[in-house]
Amino acid sequence: MAAAGLAEALLAQGRLADAVAAVEQIPEEVAVDRNHATGIHLLRARGQVRAATGDHEGALSSLRLCAQRLAELDMDSPTWCGWRAVAVESLWALGRVEEARELAATELAVAEQKAGASMLGQALRVAGEVAATDGIALLERSVDVLTGSQARLQEARSRVALGAALRRTGQRVQGREQLRIGRELAHRLGARLLTERASTELALAGGDDYELLFTARPTARKRLRAVERQLGELPITRIGVVTRGSTVVLGTSSGDRDLPAGFEHFRQNGVLRHPGTD
Repeated sequence: MAAAGLAEALLAQGRLADAVAAVEQIPEEVAVDRNHATGIHLLRARGQVRAATGDHEGALSSLRLCAQRLAELDMDSPTWCGWRAVAVESLWALGRVEEARELAATELAVAEQKAGASMLGQALRVAGEVAATDGIALLERSVDVLTGSQARLQEARSRVALGAALRRTGQRVQGREQLRIGRELAHRLGARLLTERASTELALAGGDDYELLFTARPTARKRLRAVERQLGELPITRIGVVTRGSTVVLGTSSGDRDLPAGFEHFRQNGVLRHPGTD
């Protein structure tokens, strides 16, 4: 179980390559040994790592095996080895929306009966993030459950999720407050990826009308579609390609023409800052 726990901690820190190495170094026979409980946690951790790399089909394969092993032992409890939350996120990323919502509802029902603050707060967050309606209410309850508990990382995740949901519904002021608290918690806990997500959401909640321009490899298309679903009403649109050179060229029906250099919206006096962080 130590390797599984290490992999999960490394993921929170954004050290994906190290997390992959942590789960891959364990012999396969440990994972499939039905007399060894370590294999169950390894399957869960392997699912988390594969999801983080964008291999959501592989993640679901590992998590299904984890669920099967738990069912055989009659130990399907989120307090001991929670697997559904990761599976929900992978189903959502693959566009299997109804399956994701059904599994999230099942996890919430189980957590309501058995789990403490950490697992219940997580189940509420996951259900809220994929809910068709009442998502914000679920996320607000998640934050309430986790506030004051020892589950600080789960609290940070729920605050960032709530802030993002509020931002998407136009409640930018309330969203920024949750995002600030969530980002500060995540930063203190060393959760680099969550800190970055909160910073991005704060930029989107800044109140100005602008679009973020970024580049990505063609192989990242599926992952970008998953991000697009997470962003709700904000579509991701391909507008061009990157080639060798130092200029920006606009292609039109009458020919190509060079465009002037742009500027960085969040840079003031040489310092890069995010809106709403004064």
